[in-house]
Amino acid sequence: MARTAGSAWLSWAVIAVLAGLVAAPPAGCVPEEQAPDGVEATIDEVLAAVGPAVVQPRLADFRVRAGGLVAALEAWRDAVDAGSDGLVERDTARQAWRDAMFVWQEAEVMQIGPAASSVTAPLGEDLRDEIYSWPVVNPCRVDQETVEAQWGSPTFFSDNLPNTYGLDAIEHLLWAGPDNTCPGQVPINADGSWDALGEAGITASRASYALATAREVERQAGVLLGRWDDGFTPETAYGSRQDALNALFRSLFYLESVTKDLKLAEPLGLGACTTECAGHAESIPSGASTEWIAANLAGFRALHTAGDDAGLDDLLRNLGHGALADDLLVRLDAADAAAISLGLPIDEALAAGPEGVGALHAAVKAVTDLLKGEVATALALQIPSEAAGDAD
Repeated sequence: MARTAGSAWLSWAVIAVLAGLVAAPPAGCVPEEQAPDGVEATIDEVLAAVGPAVVQPRLADFRVRAGGLVAALEAWRDAVDAGSDGLVERDTARQAWRDAMFVWQEAEVMQIGPAASSVTAPLGEDLRDEIYSWPVVNPCRVDQETVEAQWGSPTFFSDNLPNTYGLDAIEHLLWAGPDNTCPGQVPINADGSWDALGEAGITASRASYALATAREVERQAGVLLGRWDDGFTPETAYGSRQDALNALFRSLFYLESVTKDLKLAEPLGLGACTTECAGHAESIPSGASTEWIAANLAGFRALHTAGDDAGLDDLLRNLGHGALADDLLVRLDAADAAAISLGLPIDEALAAGPEGVGALHAAVKAVTDLLKGEVATALALQIPSEAAGDAD
């Protein structure tokens, strides 16, 4: 029960930006029985390809990389426990974390069914939250748990909210300095328990905590992949082709509501924050924020095109919108180029001036504007209501 409550809370906090679908279908919706010749067959091919061609390979890759992260963190813990400073092993673990995170950032755009929010998405089970909770993170709680050292308890992960574990917590544990992030009145500072650990004790606790968390991430990755391998498929899970396509389309709006709005607009001061906003960037400790935007774009492309299999781009062409399909891919290429051109983490790039991050934001916006405009109309698919009203 504790995990269910925690996941529901987190879903409200994180996925509120991915608000529920509007009830009415957009103008131009074509009933299935009136669809042009061959369209139903293409839709079936698109839905059949989502799992085996797109989602499952990435989840399988992520689980392997999560296993590599576990091994690297185990080596770090063992080195520290043996009296070494563990710096070499920690650096190896940092790279293993980056390797796993890049694949996860691709999968972030693929929150269909089990990975999605149980609050806002049909068939959502909140499994994404169990692996990565950004932007709801709590470094102070991670520091408190570093002192309390209860991660060995069999109920630790069900007793705590996801923002005390997952890939975001591991990032903090791998990159944090000797001090904690809590105010002075928090018990670990007020009672001196943080200082009592000493630098070596803090490092040892962080290494053990990170290892326990990585093992849970690996387990949850197996749970999520298992849901797909055990027979979850969009073409059979949803009540109609239209519902299944809407679920697929909804997932693409991660690029709008999270990548564009939270990862770019917010640090730029175009969102709720209006002054000194660079600290809202993702992955500041590791400096990987721009890499994750590139990975989100790669995940979007994979989900939209399904590689060599049937994707939404093929459905657009089948419906006579080949130029629109080409335009979206051209805009994706431009967004990829803008991410590569930026070359710095978002917070560091902003310190040099807003132009580079602004250009990346504009390039991503060009993709999402087309998605929620002409593409949504051409495919007669529903869009999240928040995205429908977004004007930035």
